[in-house]
Amino acid sequence: MWNRYPGVACDVIAYNDLPLLGKMNGVPPWHDAQGPETFARCQTIVKQHDLDHLAAFQTTVTETLSVGDTQRWNITTDRGDTVRDKFVVCANSTLAEQRIDGMERSQGDSFRTSHGDHGLTGRNLEQPGDVRVGIIGTGEGTVQIIPPLGEHAESLHDFHRTHLSIDVPDDRQIGHEWAAKLDNGWQSQHQAKIMSKIREQADRYGQLHHGLNREQEVRRQENNDLDQMRRIHKLIDNRANDQTTADA
Repeated sequence: MWNRYPGVACDVIAYNDLPLLGKMNGVPPWHDAQGPETFARCQTIVKQHDLDHLAAFQTTVTETLSVGDTQRWNITTDRGDTVRDKFVVCANSTLAEQRIDGMERSQGDSFRTSHGDHGLTGRNLEQPGDVRVGIIGTGEGTVQIIPPLGEHAESLHDFHRTHLSIDVPDDRQIGHEWAAKLDNGWQSQHQAKIMSKIREQADRYGQLHHGLNREQEVRRQENNDLDQMRRIHKLIDNRANDQTTADA
């Protein structure tokens, strides 16, 4: 039941991020794949590669221990399993539970957006009713979940962790004609092309700014940020009908 809230979507180009597209005879219909589309593709991968017999789903690793000189890991899970492997890959990086002073004194319910409690919120976040809601963050997940929450809750307070700007979404439908012309190795070729461009940009950046001192580099970044913010402020002024909202 992870990430099932309304509006959940991939925040990067879907045909770069979703795996094995070249072998699945299909391209996501949208530039930023929607949650149901991503979930359906994950299910297809599981079926095609028989992963339901090879993977341990809905299982949490509780401990990994290096075993002496055996060059093996002992892995235990919340199901009571003990597995011994040569390699352990932490594909989701290091996870840490966020702590907020005073949280233990709260009388209300709290959960992460990825682990929404549909018993409290409803499937489409339509049940808050006369409840006051506070949400922490201004990232892509928060932006996706705020509209339905704000529509149904008595009040909604967004707590910014850091100053952050949210730009215009670049989502759009992907043409069927373009997708039909792709060969089986198109995704690998596309990803290699993007990585090549990133390396070229890094090289040009290093050459262009070689010799700048720290103060000059900080000033250059600040000027770039100001240019971006001016563009976004202009967009807000053009779209927001209420000046108080636009100023906020």
